[in-house]
Amino acid sequence: DRVKELGQTAIAITDHGVMYGCIDFYKAAKAAGIKPIIGCEVYVAPRSRFDKEHGVDSEYTHLILLCKNETGYKNLCYLVSMAFTEGFYIKPRIDWALLHEHAKGLICLSGCVAGAIPRMINAGNYEGAKKKALELSELFGKDGFYLEIQDHGLEAEKRAAEGLLRIHRETGIPLAVTNDAHYVEKDDAYYQDVLMCVQMQKTMHHVPEKFSENRFSEFRSLPDSGIKADDDLSYSVSMRKSNDIRRRRIIQKTGMHIPDDVIGNHADFYFIQSGKYGDRAFRQRQHGRKTTLQGSNQGIRNG
Repeated sequence: DRVKELGQTAIAITDHGVMYGCIDFYKAAKAAGIKPIIGCEVYVAPRSRFDKEHGVDSEYTHLILLCKNETGYKNLCYLVSMAFTEGFYIKPRIDWALLHEHAKGLICLSGCVAGAIPRMINAGNYEGAKKKALELSELFGKDGFYLEIQDHGLEAEKRAAEGLLRIHRETGIPLAVTNDAHYVEKDDAYYQDVLMCVQMQKTMHHVPEKFSENRFSEFRSLPDSGIKADDDLSYSVSMRKSNDIRRRRIIQKTGMHIPDDVIGNHADFYFIQSGKYGDRAFRQRQHGRKTTLQGSNQGIRNG
């Protein structure tokens, strides 16, 4: 209802590392007349997903994957499941090799400030960031990979944005201006802070600065979302029209239909039915190993 109230025509779900909420999200969006875009903010291992050395392999990065079609949905289901069954170390992790094998049908965004490309920029490794951007652009194709820019008031985001804009100018890889949305209404920020405290094993009294204060994390209308008009980011703001065109292009390129009988039996049933990926998932469940396709959703990102 809130999405419709704000005039949005599409919305994406990109929970961290899981697809628990995709079916409930899909049903709710369809019922509201909003186009659902299924996705995930995956964790990527610094080396192989099989490497799990203390102090080395905990430095995972983030990456946004969105489903263009049923093939992309199957690939994303597979990636997320393998992140748990093969790559789990602190978090469910894929690796670059696995992504290269299962990129078909997916659109990729470079991720928030915790993404591999922004991290390399902030670490002073511009050439490494540019190389990774070109690699992903080649993998996902034209209009299949986007450099993601955010500004929630963090200095690291502003530094990353400068490097991302430079990569954009030098390579022509398109930009996507996004905004985190961890709750629906601004007044919900307090409850987000409570949940963060639970996750970090802290109390509200022991947090010097609330997590959500000074951050634009509520779901907002398009004119109010994305980059704030700071002078050093005026270039990206001036590109609002082209960014809107890219946003619409992403929306047009994404979308899939999940049959009613599948929705009724939940997503993991669909996964089991869908060929070799499903057969493997079913065998794993038979041996007591669960796939990731059950539960409830964690959050949303502006579509």
